[in-house]
Amino acid sequence: MKYIVCVLVCALVAGALAKPEISASRLEESRNRMRNAHKTCQGNSATAVDEAALKTMLQNPKAPRPENIGPHALCVSKALGWQNEDGSVNRDEVESRAKALYGDNERLQQLVNECTAPQSSPEEAALKLIGCYRANAPRPTNAS
Repeated sequence: MKYIVCVLVCALVAGALAKPEISASRLEESRNRMRNAHKTCQGNSATAVDEAALKTMLQNPKAPRPENIGPHALCVSKALGWQNEDGSVNRDEVESRAKALYGDNERLQQLVNECTAPQSSPEEAALKLIGCYRANAPRPTNAS
């Protein structure tokens, strides 16, 4: 019985470390920043993307990328401060924003390293950053 309790406690601790709790308000703030950046970029014909094609791509990663997705992603990433005007990744800002959501832990450093790894172009770096955000953004577990 003690063994089962020990295993259960270890599993709960591991789960808590893997998915740190954040407040619903902090996550909503992050999502609003993303939405606002998207809207801003949609307002520019050079960075706008077809909404239906974007929705399809987001729902099905195997779907073809919408036309202009690279410039759109770069625009969003720059608006969020994740990339500098020259297209280089702003690792400090990415790490700072991630810490605000996750707290500072070993998993955070792994994600930041993975998500900010060099890509073939600024557009590909933006797509990687946004993909990492979508895949790893924590979900609220409490209301605040």
